[in-house]
Amino acid sequence: MHWTHRNVAKRTVVPGARMGQHGAMDHQTHDTDDKGPRGYHDIGGAPAGAIPRVDLPWQHWEKQVEAIRGLLGDGTRRIVSLDEVRRGFETFGLDKYNTLSFYRRRLEAMTDILVEKGIVSRADLEAAIARERARWPTPQPQTRP
Repeated sequence: MHWTHRNVAKRTVVPGARMGQHGAMDHQTHDTDDKGPRGYHDIGGAPAGAIPRVDLPWQHWEKQVEAIRGLLGDGTRRIVSLDEVRRGFETFGLDKYNTLSFYRRRLEAMTDILVEKGIVSRADLEAAIARERARWPTPQPQTRP
């Protein structure tokens, strides 16, 4: 089964289309379509190859990222909207966008927005991360006798 992002029903394939390491397209740019210029993140309508048929379990940190996004964007707090997270993806640049997984992109975008809004500083965030990493010992490889 093959598809395009904008029109799943057509299940079209264009020879030479490949998916990147984390599901993003391998090509560098999208020129234009009938709606105008397109960014690297806008893969709608581009050929995407076969649909992966693997159900992967969520990793714990991915669940946490989704929970944080829900809390930051809920109806009470409205600190970071889904549109702002999407804008964050769109300003990463092609290399960063294609390197990060979906949930890592979400995490990076939310972090950037919180820093942009002055809710947390990059220095405070890095200090907090360093404190938490210090609490957890680095796993050592086990050797066999």
